[in-house]
Amino acid sequence: MDHSVYYCLVALLPLVYFLLKSSWKKAPFGSGSRHGLKLPPGPWQLPVIGSIHHLRGSLVHHALRDLSLRHGPLMFLKLGEVPVVVASTPEAAKEVMKTHDAIFSTRPLSSTIRTVSKDGLGIVWAPYGDHWRQLRKICTMQLLGARRVQSLRPAREEEAFRLVRAVMSSSTAAGGAAPPPLVDLGKLAAVYVAEASLRAILGRRFKVEDRDTLLRYVDDGVRLAGGFTPRDLFPSSWLVRALTHRAVREVDAYRDSLFAFMDVVVGERLDRREGQLKKRRRRERI
Repeated sequence: MDHSVYYCLVALLPLVYFLLKSSWKKAPFGSGSRHGLKLPPGPWQLPVIGSIHHLRGSLVHHALRDLSLRHGPLMFLKLGEVPVVVASTPEAAKEVMKTHDAIFSTRPLSSTIRTVSKDGLGIVWAPYGDHWRQLRKICTMQLLGARRVQSLRPAREEEAFRLVRAVMSSSTAAGGAAPPPLVDLGKLAAVYVAEASLRAILGRRFKVEDRDTLLRYVDDGVRLAGGFTPRDLFPSSWLVRALTHRAVREVDAYRDSLFAFMDVVVGERLDRREGQLKKRRRRERI
């Protein structure tokens, strides 16, 4: 029995070899010579991890600066399975951001952003194309047009006044001869931005508890989107997907909770608008 298992394993070795060789040839990201691509120069790579080892032991932007001194202003890296082209000079960045902006206009989606944005449905993460142009048209006409921005000036000025008053009241809260307390300007500025933006979108101020809930969602979203996810470097690995399943469930729960909260807010806005229309119709009948 033992010998039969041994012989079976030996017989399977050539099959494993050909499978590995076939998968290597079909790999989506490899050297430019195998795929007919003219890639920029870059540092040498290791199997599986690619160029990640060149970024260890230093701040990432420092490591990229040092690599660009050796390989030029435009270089090619491979972070796990993901190909990356790094532009390290103003001239190279201009080529990417201005000269060929239409080619590079679509932002890559991390697994977290893809989940939260539902595959890039929003204007920030939508791929460049008809859908993005339609969203841009809506934002320009309904929210960012010159006339619309001017009409929202009183709301912005009122929120700015509230911000200044909050800073003054916070800085003098101790009173007397005691030293003034520290003022969390970041938190107050976040409240100002949230209130000014929501008044522009919804036409009213948020209730305090709703505003605080929204700010918590923003903080959680930044934390989730800014965290490291191995799935982004090894998207085809079933092992990585299995090991990060808990993180995926956390992002799914965050998205569902955020959308449920926004559905309530938008529903209140629609109900209030419907009520205003009904009052207008009654007055017209009278």
